[in-house]
Amino acid sequence: MPIKLLTFIEDYPKIRYSLVIKSVEQVIESVVDRTTNIGIISGPLSPQCLHRLQAEKIALHLLGHDEIVAICRKGGHWSGQDYRVTDLRALPLVVPHKHSGTRIAIEHCLQETKMSLDRLNIVLEMDNCIAVTSAVKAGAGIGLIPRLAANDPDTEILDLPGLSIPLPFYLLVAIRLTNNPLIKQLVSFLETGFLSTVSPGDSAG
Repeated sequence: MPIKLLTFIEDYPKIRYSLVIKSVEQVIESVVDRTTNIGIISGPLSPQCLHRLQAEKIALHLLGHDEIVAICRKGGHWSGQDYRVTDLRALPLVVPHKHSGTRIAIEHCLQETKMSLDRLNIVLEMDNCIAVTSAVKAGAGIGLIPRLAANDPDTEILDLPGLSIPLPFYLLVAIRLTNNPLIKQLVSFLETGFLSTVSPGDSAG
């Protein structure tokens, strides 16, 4: 997503931008306290979070959905093997930190399938998906990251039948800014490239 945003920024060079990568909680806080005009987050949102955004007059635009996939080092120990979702309990896993949208989505899915995160063999927790990919390339284990981020030529996506972890992406912006033409163009631009997208009228907040 940061790289995609940079592409949009290049089309509007006269506008000043400041792009910072933060946890989901930090992004929400910065938009709520108006220190940030726009926030982009991923992962499921709790009813409490949705209620707060509504109370703070923050519009929530669903940009689309990605999915979490398992990656390994190309040609490595786990490459080309046949696995099942239940094998995740024993395989060495590299995952994003607990405050990331990807991690929240993973935990949410595990709860629905009655699998406990504590029972998984998590060997590393990394700051972001780039760090997860780097650890996987170094042979640390199998990484769980969004499909859109699984594009490193030195890694490959494992076929794990039954692994289904949707990852929604949202844009947060103060309601008073939603009619800004640039905001509308940004939303339309970011909706492209997802596994599934929503119609322009679909938003919350």
